[in-house]
Amino acid sequence: MATEIDEKRSRFRQPVKTEVEVNGGLPFRGGLLHDISSSGAAVMYRSDAAANEDPIKAGDELDLLVGGITKLPAHVARTFDGGYAVHFNWGVDLTEAFR
Repeated sequence: MATEIDEKRSRFRQPVKTEVEVNGGLPFRGGLLHDISSSGAAVMYRSDAAANEDPIKAGDELDLLVGGITKLPAHVARTFDGGYAVHFNWGVDLTEAFR
């Protein structure tokens, strides 16, 4: 099932497809990094992810662990069907790291 992500963005988003773990992964709350910009990212839940009793909500503070090595502190800006969008807690341009 494809999910459309609203493209009302103020910054260029680099499409990426890589695993991301959230807050250490316990309980599993990761997914696939869908795209990234200098200010935030979109994460899609994995299709095989089990329902979680503690879903990610707008306003949650979290750490995204990308590729098992890059930790990105962020807060959830919004949720959408199939995932969520985060805003990074700094303004560093990270798009080159994921090319």
